[in-house]
Amino acid sequence: MKALNIEQMVGNTPVVEIDLNLGKKINTFIKLEGYNPTGSIKDRTALFIIKEKLRSGELTSGKIILDASSGSFACSMAYFGKIFGFPVLTVTGSKMTEDKLKFVKYFGANNISIDAKFTIEGNRYCKDVLIAEKPNYYCFLDQLHNWENPNAHYQTTGSEILRDFPNISAVAFSIGSGGTLCGVSKYLKEHNPKTKIIAVTANKGTKIPGTAAFLDGEYETPFIKDFINDNRIDYTAVINEEMAIKNVIELRSKGLYVGIQTGGVIQGIKDAIKELDLTGDILLISGDSGWKNSEKLSQLI
Repeated sequence: MKALNIEQMVGNTPVVEIDLNLGKKINTFIKLEGYNPTGSIKDRTALFIIKEKLRSGELTSGKIILDASSGSFACSMAYFGKIFGFPVLTVTGSKMTEDKLKFVKYFGANNISIDAKFTIEGNRYCKDVLIAEKPNYYCFLDQLHNWENPNAHYQTTGSEILRDFPNISAVAFSIGSGGTLCGVSKYLKEHNPKTKIIAVTANKGTKIPGTAAFLDGEYETPFIKDFINDNRIDYTAVINEEMAIKNVIELRSKGLYVGIQTGGVIQGIKDAIKELDLTGDILLISGDSGWKNSEKLSQLI
């Protein structure tokens, strides 16, 4: 594909068929969002939000792009901030890996690390501390509440899935902020209501980047409440890190270098197949590339 600019490198990510031994009536495909410019599905969200802030006039010369992140969104902020010519300040907590922090700094962003388990704590720090002190200094992206987050996936990810799989049987995701799941589930249920939507969340005491841990009290964004209230989820799988790591190692032998959350999505679809008696084409969304967790992944071999 010939890209005329960096923006055109976001989305239209490759899909590869992988045999996971899930049954003769099942064809399993993985959509590799790690092929976005910063190695994450969060590039879609960051680009949509920043462009909307520019269109609305909220992001103007002299302002600093600000938001909280567990890691991948911070990378996207730094990257697009550099491209659009704006300084960036990211607020991160305990889930931020050293690999992601180095990426953020390489693209010129500043980072504040706080003692926070969940991204919502960083979100509140942005509003209650930074913006409260300098109310006109920042352009706050607010990925946890900005509806351009799910809109990015309604407009792009959802349509890409049905373009490649008009009769897709099921799609599985890790929940995270809920933006991807909200936007894609809305698009798919509107255009192909028979498609089953599989959501994956982390078990109590389990930390997997990009996978929400509601049993530990993680914040439910408006996007999560939207797809729950609209009954767009057909099955929710609760997975742990041991399961996820085992599946990631299996993907390594198939030539894929993906994040641990992808291993969790695989476990989620295995559970869903038993519960929903799934057949046909099943798509798993791989949210990020393995390099973002390379320190931890390298310890597994």
